[in-house]
Amino acid sequence: MRILHLIHTPRHSGAEVLVRELCAIHSSWGHECAIASFAPSQPEFLTDAHVLKNIGVSLFFPESARAKFGRTVQFRRAIVDFQPDAIFAHSVLPSFYGRFAVHRLFGPRGKFVSVLHAANNYGTPGSIFAMAERLTRFLVDRVISVSEEGAENYLRCFGKEIPVNVIKNGIDIKRFSQVDRLEAREKLGLSKDLRVAVQVGRICAVKQQHLSLAALKPLLASKMVQLWFVGLNEDAEYEKKLRQQVNVLGLSQVVRFLGSRSDVPELLAAADLFLMPSKKEAHSVALLEALASGIPVIASDIPAFSFAQTIPGVHICDHLDEYVWEKAVRTMISASRQKRNISKYSIDCTAQNYLDVIEGRL
Repeated sequence: MRILHLIHTPRHSGAEVLVRELCAIHSSWGHECAIASFAPSQPEFLTDAHVLKNIGVSLFFPESARAKFGRTVQFRRAIVDFQPDAIFAHSVLPSFYGRFAVHRLFGPRGKFVSVLHAANNYGTPGSIFAMAERLTRFLVDRVISVSEEGAENYLRCFGKEIPVNVIKNGIDIKRFSQVDRLEAREKLGLSKDLRVAVQVGRICAVKQQHLSLAALKPLLASKMVQLWFVGLNEDAEYEKKLRQQVNVLGLSQVVRFLGSRSDVPELLAAADLFLMPSKKEAHSVALLEALASGIPVIASDIPAFSFAQTIPGVHICDHLDEYVWEKAVRTMISASRQKRNISKYSIDCTAQNYLDVIEGRL
């Protein structure tokens, strides 16, 4: 089978990391895979792109960003060249422009599946995105949501005319569970007594990096604890304010902004505590990676994280209560690592479910 994924930008973010993993495993199963974007690859993703090319994945990444009709043209060229049997369009904009690129007026088309990566993908029923979805959904064959909440919101807004399946994100569990902790810490130059808290995710207000900073502030002042923010900058103004706050507190030596990283398994192995104070999530790849690594976890009390409440070494906190987070951090920063069974979130299961959607078994 020939499978094409449509994305916005090749980068280290949840949807794009999932696509990378799906292509790797589907290729190993004998399927032909491709990825098309309408923005060029971010520099940090170039190594991933090289690996994908080496395993036979076709990449259609432009040298410069495409806008408006140019996005549809970019996707159409990829479709004509690759001739897919199935197309997965990840998130709202790739799905919107992609569905025109496979319009029946252009000739034969593969099955078109829209993948929803957020809990509320289209905003309010009267938003421009919701109106565009109503007008163009006849071009979509199936919808996948990575969470029950996302599926419920979609069905509530648009009805049941198009089948909607919930397929949870999956990860390569071995990649995160089999990293040598001592080796990772030595490679990163961490002393034996230093404790490290890490938050992985896009730098933006919904991820609430400021809450992680507030909760750790008393411990950071000792200089024996560090806080690492790992993730691409999605909101420049928010990151600017966050950095200013770090400087005002005199914590610039112990709070590190690491940006987008390809060595997240090693960072999780080396760190002592994982923080996830998000206000909203669908089904976080970053949280799954942390669970697989065995690191102690503090996460928000939001629906997307409710599945983790009974998992060992996970503490769920009110995502608005700074005091509760500070108290949890003091307890969990020295907690032991855990061996967790999260096999149902394996990328193998997710990859098989995607094939089942294409072949009509779901």
